[in-house]
Amino acid sequence: MHTQSIPVTKVIVRLAKGEETFVAVSNDSGSAGYDWRVEPGSPITVTREVYTPVPVKDHASLLPSVLHVFTLRLEQELTGEWIERIELISPALGETIRVIEAHIGAVHYG
Repeated sequence: MHTQSIPVTKVIVRLAKGEETFVAVSNDSGSAGYDWRVEPGSPITVTREVYTPVPVKDHASLLPSVLHVFTLRLEQELTGEWIERIELISPALGETIRVIEAHIGAVHYG
C-alpha cells in the first residue's frame, strides 16, 4: 500500500508491534529534525533515516531531486488497537511537507 505523491502531513497506517513502515518525503527545503506524532499515542522509533537521490529519467519532473526516507517501527503492543495515523511534524512553521510514498508492513533491506 502506498500514498500518491500529494501535499499531506498525515499518513494512515495499520501497524502491529514490531512492524515497520517507511515514509519518504520531499527534501527540497533541506529541513532536518522532523518529529512524529502517532494516534492513538504509542512509542514509535525511527530505525533508519536516509537521503536518497531520485533518478530524473525514471520520475516525473515535478518530483523532488532528493527524498528524505524514514523507517519507523511500533515499539509497544496496542490493546486491540492499530495505529491509525502517523503525522510528520516539520520544524519550520508553515512548511509544506510532501509525502511521496508510505509503505505499510515489513521493511526488508537488500
